[in-house]
Amino acid sequence: MRKFLRDNGLSLTLVVITLLTLGGQLVVGWHAFNEELQDYGRPSLAFGQYLTSGHCIEAVFENWESEFLQMGLYVLLTVWLYQKGSSES
Repeated sequence: MRKFLRDNGLSLTLVVITLLTLGGQLVVGWHAFNEELQDYGRPSLAFGQYLTSGHCIEAVFENWESEFLQMGLYVLLTVWLYQKGSSES
């Protein structure tokens, strides 16, 4: 297990960071969108309904366009973490 973690540290770290930030964005976006709906007197959406709404999809794609930030983080992580078979690490 230790060898697996060492050999795949870069990928595992990036997957965990991605899932945490995406999860946080979805929860915060859901609450913000429901507040906006309440301002207009409309009923709130359940979390599952929000995931298929245009607001959610638009917010995710807008935030994931920040290629410079993603690549900067990737470059910094390759300094400390190792990925077996990767020429960057």
